Amino acid sequence: MSGPFAGTRVLLVDVENDPTGHAGLRKRALERLGCVVATSDLREKKGLLSRWRGGSSQERLGKAVLQHQAQLVLVVEGAELTAGMITSLKRDSDAVWAAWFIGETRSLPLMEALSVAYDVLLVPGTDLVEHLRGGSRPPTIHLPPGCDP
Repeated sequence: MSGPFAGTRVLLVDVENDPTGHAGLRKRALERLGCVVATSDLREKKGLLSRWRGGSSQERLGKAVLQHQAQLVLVVEGAELTAGMITSLKRDSDAVWAAWFIGETRSLPLMEALSVAYDVLLVPGTDLVEHLRGGSRPPTIHLPPGCDP
């Protein structure tokens, strides 16, 4: 395996069945950096298999973190998690938790509320970096939108 992050075990919490295909592009970009990537989609699934598998979103995510032995849990756009859920899940592993806000779909108050639970925030605008920096908040990094053709 080669790349600047060779062998880093990443759990990408994203909308796997995203009709735009962006979730797949994000996964592929991480793999090109050398990461070993597993994905998790926490949306409520319907069907017999989903009912058999059971468990809450928090339980399913906790299992995925432990099964993949994730070093980094990268949560795209909040993925329906609360700060309390994240704080609870962080107790069970040594993984770094990062929130990746990729668009303007999240309001600033929600970013502020979730920021207390994450280790790192990745935001699409420099104005957000300035606003979210300081206090007891985690490091906030500007990550502009991009494309992996």
